[in-house]
Amino acid sequence: MPNLPSLAQLADKVEELLYETAELATTPVPHDRPLMGEIGLDSLDMIELGFAMDEFFGFQFSDRNAVELLDQELGGGVLTAPTGYLTEQGRAMVLRRMPELAHLELPEPLKMVDVQQFYTLETFARLMQEFYLALPETCPTNGEAVVVVDFVPQTATSGTRVEPPSGDALIDAWVANTARELKAEAVG
Repeated sequence: MPNLPSLAQLADKVEELLYETAELATTPVPHDRPLMGEIGLDSLDMIELGFAMDEFFGFQFSDRNAVELLDQELGGGVLTAPTGYLTEQGRAMVLRRMPELAHLELPEPLKMVDVQQFYTLETFARLMQEFYLALPETCPTNGEAVVVVDFVPQTATSGTRVEPPSGDALIDAWVANTARELKAEAVG
């Protein structure tokens, strides 16, 4: 699809939205550093950033956790222990889902609920990229080619806005595909 924003462009836009929502110095925010711990955001700042991204990009985010849903799909207790801590497989799955966190020293043990503390601008950029990559090649209502102009998915000729799948649909697809891959790996 033409004109998809790059991860760097998406991270820059999220950084811009961050400055609009949080009280930060105007120094650049490193795209690969945790926003909560190292940059100084709190949970309210993260929520406000999420709302700002939702408003700007127009994508419907999910409030569900993909790794927890995958654990349920696998029968439970595979990725998270009953205590809420990630198992070794759970940590590996978090990094598979969020490869931008691989360079960070995540604490051991780590609860899934605490992973949000390590989200970076790259985390949000990757999330936005998932929405863009899920856009249809052609508009389902008029058959026109879909392009992205100034971060807005629209039809190439008439400029009609094209809606991506919801965040819930993206997570459901990831869970189904990943569960299928893991089950195939276990058999093979």
